[in-house]
Amino acid sequence: MGQAPGQKKQKSVCDVGHRYGKPGQRSDGDDRGQHDGQSGQKIRSDAGQKALYQPQDYGYFPATYLDNPIYATDAQYIANLDSYQGPISKALKMGIWGVAGGYFDGAWDEAENVYPSGSVKLEPWWRRWLGGDWGFDHNSVIHWFCLDDIGIVRIYRELVVNRHTPEMLGQKIIENSYGEPGKLENYELFSFSHDAFAEKQDVNPIGLRVGAVLQKAGLVAPSPSTKDRSNA
Repeated sequence: MGQAPGQKKQKSVCDVGHRYGKPGQRSDGDDRGQHDGQSGQKIRSDAGQKALYQPQDYGYFPATYLDNPIYATDAQYIANLDSYQGPISKALKMGIWGVAGGYFDGAWDEAENVYPSGSVKLEPWWRRWLGGDWGFDHNSVIHWFCLDDIGIVRIYRELVVNRHTPEMLGQKIIENSYGEPGKLENYELFSFSHDAFAEKQDVNPIGLRVGAVLQKAGLVAPSPSTKDRSNA
């Protein structure tokens, strides 16, 4: 493939999201954009940038970690890549993507992990909490969790919507949080995607706006999610 004048070709063993070879990479689909090579944060392209994007101007050059002279013999860097689960480590080191794997690789069994709706009675004393991911053009997803008497964590309700303002999403959560008729359920916490709390162009972040709606109804406000396991 050709290269437009002034553009820099990239070699990367890693997919979008990894720090190696970040600048100039893009994601697939409509969510095209650049990445800040220092912070690792995606910079969303505006409509004008999307209009200028021409796929034929970019080429794909497969590479492995051995193609990077700085890190090819860096023991610590290689050890870090080896610390991932097998399929992920293989993808990061050798550029072999599309391999089944991830955090829950080998742990998911639909016959074991999915139960028919209505087949489990939700007891009022079970601990409950919310978890969710913010999206506007992409989906917002909210899950309702509970912990039963023998320690099984269940997702018993799901909400998937898009193109909802934070206030609209908050209202949808309220509407879906009734257990007994006319009675809202009680949740210990609401773990919400951390990007919803970023102060970008608005000093009143999305997470706080959702929380303001929920708190007026007596529900818990969301807090930023972390990589730590929930203690719920």
